Amino acid sequence: MKLNSLVRVSFFALVVMALSGCEGDVRDLTEPVEANQLNLSTLSIAPLSSSRTSLTVNPDEAIAFTLAGTDGSGQSVDIASTNRRWSVSDNNIATISDDGIFRGTQEGVVDISVLVGEVRAPPFTVNVSFGTLDRIGEIVGSEELQPCLAQTYSTEGIFTDGSPRDLDSVSWSIEPTESGTLTEGTESGSIILSGTTSGPITLIATSDNLSGSKVLTIDDSLETIGLANGLSLAANATLQLVAQGNYANESSPRDITNAVAWSITQGSDQAAVDDAGLVSGIAEGSAAVQAACGADINAVTNLTITAQITQLVADGGTDIDLSVGQLEQLRISTGTVYDEDEDVTELASWGVVGIDNTIASVSNVSSTRGQVTGLTRGEVIVRASYNNVSINFTIDVN
Repeated sequence: MKLNSLVRVSFFALVVMALSGCEGDVRDLTEPVEANQLNLSTLSIAPLSSSRTSLTVNPDEAIAFTLAGTDGSGQSVDIASTNRRWSVSDNNIATISDDGIFRGTQEGVVDISVLVGEVRAPPFTVNVSFGTLDRIGEIVGSEELQPCLAQTYSTEGIFTDGSPRDLDSVSWSIEPTESGTLTEGTESGSIILSGTTSGPITLIATSDNLSGSKVLTIDDSLETIGLANGLSLAANATLQLVAQGNYANESSPRDITNAVAWSITQGSDQAAVDDAGLVSGIAEGSAAVQAACGADINAVTNLTITAQITQLVADGGTDIDLSVGQLEQLRISTGTVYDEDEDVTELASWGVVGIDNTIASVSNVSSTRGQVTGLTRGEVIVRASYNNVSINFTIDVN
């Protein structure tokens, strides 16, 4: 069966090579094979930087389009958008390149189409119409926020021809400025707002000296912030803290780690903390780390910073004998003898030394890190690294 497949592929490759120097489009041959290999069932067209299902653009404005596909079972498949036979319904109104770059030439409405094998994408409609920004459209998003729980907001531009369009550049701001924090959104013209101080807040979108606003309300549902206590880390180690928000009328806390403001309130010579709550040990001693949501609600945890890690030790030694197919869990800790309380197996980075990973494999995935499996006879080195300190295991598969 495999031999027949190889013969068919080789024959196909020879045909392609033979025809590449002749007249005609070689994609007539390559695309049906590609569609068959992908089990391609559907195609769809979308602008590269927009989620709109139709667009209005100015003449001479260039827009990149991409393809998405699904197979017979409805699963997404990766399919290239370049070197395709893109087309428009009226070449007098617009053009589109083989790489999906659309450009309007005069006003009018056109449909974009593309065919891969026997699968054709539904047309995507583009209205080519000259317009300039007339006003900022409605800011879309919830009118109420809970403290330190992020909400996404978006807007669009309304142009002089009456069409709504994505804005290339939007500047977002809030008033009062101390009432929240803003983070860039993933979609064009969007922003992520985390409110911190209960009360009214105005969200403002500005583009080309035109502004639109929306008045929001931050409630007072955040009651307390929870941080783990009694933690320690070495002077050359890092520790990720997690902030849990406890909200009124909610039975379970919410993770607000990325929304709170982190700071060292005591012991800045011993530790540092970044905006995401990752603490770095600097020197032996103690430090106090604060997570705050606004001026009124915060929590503090005290950390012990121990001596730098200079050695890793294995549970049971570093010479491991395995049979083919056998799985073994490797464990390591800091110190001079293995100590379960100092185990850093899940915190370490694991890998096979060198490029030969056919003898044994080792997991570097959460909850299974350090699990090594014998694959074929031979010997290989597995290395675990934690805070710039490493330990090697010799794996003998027999």
